[in-house]
Amino acid sequence: MVAVCALMACAPTPEGLRSSVAKEEAANERVQMLADAGHFTQADAVIAETLASVALPQSLRDTLTFERERMRRIRMDFSLSRAEALAAVRRTAPALSDAQFDAFDAKGLLEAMEIDGERRYFNRAPSNLFRISAEARALRADPNAPFRDGPYEHLHPHHARVLHAAETQGLRFVTPHRVQIEQSLTVKADVIPAGEILRVWIPYPRVIPGQQQDLVFLESEPAAHRIAPESALQRTVYLE
Repeated sequence: MVAVCALMACAPTPEGLRSSVAKEEAANERVQMLADAGHFTQADAVIAETLASVALPQSLRDTLTFERERMRRIRMDFSLSRAEALAAVRRTAPALSDAQFDAFDAKGLLEAMEIDGERRYFNRAPSNLFRISAEARALRADPNAPFRDGPYEHLHPHHARVLHAAETQGLRFVTPHRVQIEQSLTVKADVIPAGEILRVWIPYPRVIPGQQQDLVFLESEPAAHRIAPESALQRTVYLE
């Protein structure tokens, strides 16, 4: 009888479960609010406290883990302090004054955001400034110097088609493009001792709805192979 009462006392009531879920959802909303406001350290503290809950639903755990990773990546992208951003701009425009830098910043020409109370600048904000501001370009040591553009610095015709289709159709997955990929690996002679098995893991894509899908494995040499399951974040094809 005592054991039964003890078990009943330990089991959470429906009201208790609902209260716990409501508390966790409120914590998630607070995390979103703090992160959007740039209070990353506070948001991370709430995430750590909430993730410590054993009863946390997996969906909410995934959401909070994603938010933590998103903040980490934003910190990486917006890594420049004001002094660092100013120094980077001056490498191209040595005569730039502090007042001119602040004027460009006030006009929104230097991409930046507040993170934990400090203004942090996007890594490429200094170089982008000269692309979007004729006034800034005129301050360069060589105002007529051409930009050294890589293949992805300008909108490709395919990108333009995708943007147009997405805007007109209201969809995220548009104008799919079928590609065929072949990978090979060659090992130098005498690298593997005679009689030993050479084991190889070759990268293989995973399905990401709306980005890459309808994957078809065609063939391999040797024919025997093992493809990692869809649940693997970094998929590979294993061959011997």
